[in-house]
Amino acid sequence: MFKPLVKENSSPTDTLFDGLCYGANKVALFLEESLFRGTQWVVFEPNDPDLWSRVRRDVGAFLTGVWRSGALFGLTPEQAFFVKCDEELNPADVRDRGQLVIEIGLAPVKPAEFVIFRLSQFAGGGV
Repeated sequence: MFKPLVKENSSPTDTLFDGLCYGANKVALFLEESLFRGTQWVVFEPNDPDLWSRVRRDVGAFLTGVWRSGALFGLTPEQAFFVKCDEELNPADVRDRGQLVIEIGLAPVKPAEFVIFRLSQFAGGGV
């Protein structure tokens, strides 16, 4: 479901995390873009608790792989990232607009700070 983006001038197996020679901002941008593309399937699904659970599972699995590669800080996945997708972020008025909101927090290796961003997918294909 999630296919990591490949950096320019690289082989198909060479991902952004190889060697961690990129800054935390680039890693965060890479993750944001990968997650945005990897969650575009949600616009075809009913926006309900079942979808929120699947989003948390799928995004969590992707980020666990990123953590295992050494690109996120923490002894456990729970220390390295969080994924929130629930009724608090997706109340009825958000769902009525055809929108799904996902909140993701990341602890990049350097600098040791938590980066939090929100992704929104729109049924109409907007951004």
